[in-house]
Amino acid sequence: MDFRRMDHRLPLALAATLLAGCLSSNPPVEPRFFEPPAPAGPLPELAGFELGRVTCAPHLDARMTWRLSPVEVAFDERNRWIAPPDVLVGAALAARRPAAGAPAARLDVHVTAFEAVRGQDLRARVALRATVTPLIEAGPDRVAARCEATAERELASDAPAELATGLGAALDAALRELTVRAATARGPD
Repeated sequence: MDFRRMDHRLPLALAATLLAGCLSSNPPVEPRFFEPPAPAGPLPELAGFELGRVTCAPHLDARMTWRLSPVEVAFDERNRWIAPPDVLVGAALAARRPAAGAPAARLDVHVTAFEAVRGQDLRARVALRATVTPLIEAGPDRVAARCEATAERELASDAPAELATGLGAALDAALRELTVRAATARGPD
């Protein structure tokens, strides 16, 4: 193979590729950003808890996620959340933490689903998995406990604003459920 002859073809191929991209008549797609609304009613407090780490599944980021089947997800490149789901869930949890009181346990939360689900109907789904770890050991039987909460809300359409509203309601319901389950897992103070 004669590499000297290839040297002059590479810049020509690169220039042609760049020129084709510049001549495209389609403007770049500008993303739109959405925020799930805050719950309308009073929030249950996470009394007795210190908020630990809030993480999310590796595939979850600021892009809106659509669950197409149990084994397939798609991402909406145009419509995005104002922050990744772990940040949104962390802010919602922080709003439930009372200002006073000594925590008895740490609550670490992992977001496993923050998505629209296509199926027989269209639903918004939020799934959370938590680890409750006592801060003061009361004996060998006081170890970390796990609990989960999942909530779904039906969507009237696949419009991004409808998804944001539905996911806000599902997040509120999942956090309410998680609050009860975490308090049960923590046990008496």
